[in-house]
Amino acid sequence: MKVGQSLVLLGGLLLLMSCSRVLPKDYYYRVQLDNTAIVKEQTPLIKSVVVQNFQALGLLRERNIVYVPDSSPNEVRQYNYHSWIEVPAILFQQLMVDFLQQSNLSELVVTPRMHVDAEYEIRGRVDRFELVQTDSPRVVLKMEIVLRSVKQNRMIYLGRYQQEIPLLKTGVNASVSALSDAVNQVYQQFFAELRDYLLG
Repeated sequence: MKVGQSLVLLGGLLLLMSCSRVLPKDYYYRVQLDNTAIVKEQTPLIKSVVVQNFQALGLLRERNIVYVPDSSPNEVRQYNYHSWIEVPAILFQQLMVDFLQQSNLSELVVTPRMHVDAEYEIRGRVDRFELVQTDSPRVVLKMEIVLRSVKQNRMIYLGRYQQEIPLLKTGVNASVSALSDAVNQVYQQFFAELRDYLLG
């Protein structure tokens, strides 16, 4: 067999091998609110609130789920094929809208794109939202939430929160479920503190 024919056959074989290789599957996840745990007000405590776009730091500006590897506890990585359905900043904003609407804290809950002159505004920043794969595997959520008076142009309430939930199971699905629990706990705590503040 000539050298040229051999190269052609080899190239064809390599092409077939590359085509037959199974590509990794992409997985997308959402954070679920625990609707059964949301306390509903009989009468709204405020008239209107706009939930501004939340901020997120560093890698949290992307959709990939973030984790800390067991081999390097000071390192932060991203999964290649496991992502949130939206970037965390948008996820947290929409979850806050849904939470406030279900809680009946305000007569009207909107986002900036609705162009409503609201009485109050809520801002948030997500600092950590990650899986920690160490000897004590857990998920960590660290964030702050602010309520401001739009008319008075001043901060009414500032809440800083950190939740760490141990993982009883390994895997991304278990981590996503635990991260959802962390979000629910933070939002419930924020609501309880804000309610106490508004009621004086």
